[in-house]
Amino acid sequence: MTSRRVARTAAALAAAVVAVCLPTAAFADGADTPAVDVVPATTHVTDPNGGLWFVHQLAAGAHGHGSAVLINPASVPQVVHLYARAVDFASSGAASVSNDTSAGIASWVQFATPTVTVPPSTRLPVSYDVTVPVDADPGDHTGAIVAESGPLHAGQVTVIKRIATRFYVTVPGPVVVAFHLDHLRHTLSSPLWPHSVGTTVTVVNTGTIRFTPRVTVNGQVASGSTLVLAHSIEPYTVKLHVPWYGGHVRLRVVATADGGHQQVLTKSFWVIPWLLLAIALIVIGAFVHAFTFAARRWRRRRAEDRALRERLAQLEAAVPAQREQADDQSRVSR
Repeated sequence: MTSRRVARTAAALAAAVVAVCLPTAAFADGADTPAVDVVPATTHVTDPNGGLWFVHQLAAGAHGHGSAVLINPASVPQVVHLYARAVDFASSGAASVSNDTSAGIASWVQFATPTVTVPPSTRLPVSYDVTVPVDADPGDHTGAIVAESGPLHAGQVTVIKRIATRFYVTVPGPVVVAFHLDHLRHTLSSPLWPHSVGTTVTVVNTGTIRFTPRVTVNGQVASGSTLVLAHSIEPYTVKLHVPWYGGHVRLRVVATADGGHQQVLTKSFWVIPWLLLAIALIVIGAFVHAFTFAARRWRRRRAEDRALRERLAQLEAAVPAQREQADDQSRVSR
């Protein structure tokens, strides 16, 4: 699990750099220090978002325990402040970390040591507790664990970096499952003569509860996360066979949530085997050339045969005339 992958995940939520913007040269020293990443300690690649999010399932009023790993890629020690925040979602689905210190997840999560110093080039484990209110609504409650690095001082500049990783707590109970399919894309195995097409589709959970999806493309099961959490987007991929001769291809994606609610998305496109067409054109061109060459030789030989026959006919016609002339000359000489 690399820092780059974690940084991308955090940036999708609310990675922020807060600084007093003074001289550019001074700012660069503090800004060049990589921020400390925060990732789950016990997830797997088959978990939502490849295991890069915190995921818990607790009943209303229940208490849980978890652990995280702080990753300091810098060559200097960094002081990190850890806290939880709720996540707000815009109508477009974009997520942002709430500034409210008491809303939702922010009041549910407590770190055993909220301020720690992470040595350089070190992975440091930390623990936290989760307490779900007794009146929590059923469904997925979405928040974020924030790792705030700094302040880092560079002359007159103070730099504070924050990286946030999504944090989910699912409270069991009656909920409504809702999702839709989006971004159906395809990639041919070769632009010249494709034999397969890679297909990717995203499942967007617009409801308030996680669900177990089943995604098929033309009847073939696609691979992806075994869970889709609330307000999350998960990609699913599958490789399909393409006829050697290409032609029209139609993709039909069918997705179900927990074996019930179903969504369908279709797409059509043409597959053109350009290399096959080029080979066919070369073969046809060679055949046409050979046929044309043979036809020309045949016509030439016919013309030569005709000319030879005409010459022979002329010679045969000339022989009696020459004999008659020879006879006349012989009589005159007598």
